[in-house]
Amino acid sequence: HPILTTPSLFIHIMAKEGRPEAASPDDAEFDEADAAPAKKTASNVGSIETEKVTDFAIEKETKVDEVTLQQTLTMLNKVAMSERAAQEKRMLARDAIKLSREDVNILRDEIDATEEEAESALKDHNGDLVAALRAITV
Repeated sequence: HPILTTPSLFIHIMAKEGRPEAASPDDAEFDEADAAPAKKTASNVGSIETEKVTDFAIEKETKVDEVTLQQTLTMLNKVAMSERAAQEKRMLARDAIKLSREDVNILRDEIDATEEEAESALKDHNGDLVAALRAITV
């Protein structure tokens, strides 16, 4: 027996088993180059290397983006917490302003407002009746 290549051996075995789909090795339309593993050529090696570099760059870019995103979120959370603390401090200071009942009544009567609106206007101006009246009437 001559040494059979893998495809030829397959066809030969199929014929021996009596399978009708088997053809003789002479009839096989088979190109030996198709069965050979792909040889590394400059073009496909370059292509493979380019793909590896691209994958690496995308992975690195994604990691950098994740780190940058996390840093940005951390910074935004700190800013938000700082703003909330400052707002609370302002509200506590505003609530601590002592208002004269007489000033509240005068402002309420002058601008035809509710007691809450008059108190708020006075607190916005640190209890200064004249400043509150000027701000409202201007």
